[in-house]
Amino acid sequence: MSKNMLDYSQDQLKKILINLEQPQFRAKQIREWLVKKYCSDFSKMLNLPQKLREQLSRDYVEYPLKIKTVQRSSDNNTIKFTAQTVDNEFIEVVLLKYSYGYSVCLSTQIGCAMGCAFCASTKGGLVRNCTSTEILAQLLLAEQIVMERVGRIVLMGMGEPLHNYKEVLKFLNICKDQQWGPGIGLRHVTISTCGIVSKIRELADQKLPVTLALSLHAPNDEIRKKIIPTAHKYSIKEIISACRYYFEQTDRRVSCEYTLIKGINDSITCANKLVGLLKNEHMHINLIPYNTVDFLNWQAPTAKHVNDFANVLKKANLTVTTRRRLGSDIDAACGQLRRREQRVR
Repeated sequence: MSKNMLDYSQDQLKKILINLEQPQFRAKQIREWLVKKYCSDFSKMLNLPQKLREQLSRDYVEYPLKIKTVQRSSDNNTIKFTAQTVDNEFIEVVLLKYSYGYSVCLSTQIGCAMGCAFCASTKGGLVRNCTSTEILAQLLLAEQIVMERVGRIVLMGMGEPLHNYKEVLKFLNICKDQQWGPGIGLRHVTISTCGIVSKIRELADQKLPVTLALSLHAPNDEIRKKIIPTAHKYSIKEIISACRYYFEQTDRRVSCEYTLIKGINDSITCANKLVGLLKNEHMHINLIPYNTVDFLNWQAPTAKHVNDFANVLKKANLTVTTRRRLGSDIDAACGQLRRREQRVR
């Protein structure tokens, strides 16, 4: 199996070039092509000698992923693609276009063990964790598609990021590196979690300026246990306490993600209970109308229902936004496109 060029540190790549009887400055040139110039093809790295390009093409692969399928929404504001790994698994990535530029939603695992009832990613369970390089490659492939730098990163695709804690931290360190990485500041990175209490506290102790997004989705444990199986391990009280600790350590307000599902967690009673739960917390509430998955029996509430729910929170002086529904005409819900690829395979 060919070795993946993205895996190498600067010193390691310099040693490879010395063995190939090439000057060490070629290491920076190669890395710039891979990370800065939207290029994952050695043959197109034209400031490298042809002989070196041929040697690299023979012995190495540029990225550990290759784009398999691309879907674009009709308004071209959402692009979703699957990337195929060297072991023939599929990873999902979503690009979202906003007024400030592109945000990309990256996956940290192939499949997911969390078992959230409304999510397509959990069907089939967890296959394995993504490596830090596979997470980086998702970002770089996304930039290749639009030929533009991505401004914001959200680790909110397939998987539970805090269950892949070590590789996620490695990715963050690469991400902020101006020389060897894309140089994206960590204030522009969001990490999502279903509420892994011990890891929230461990991440808080790192004091990184990343935003934590809590997938809450319910105002009490009773409803949450129906939606998220991990609620049986961690109570909402424990999770909110950990998020409070995260704010205290990082001075970063936590984002509370609340997917509104018709007849499950979208009642005015639920809205009032959510007010009671979060009224004294440093949280921003992000309401997400459910994005329908064709093989699940969950539905989105009406726009009026979403507005009524949001108004209850706003009247209580909570900070609330309602996420725009992007990509509803493609397989934009997490896990859908990967399942489609698996059925074809």
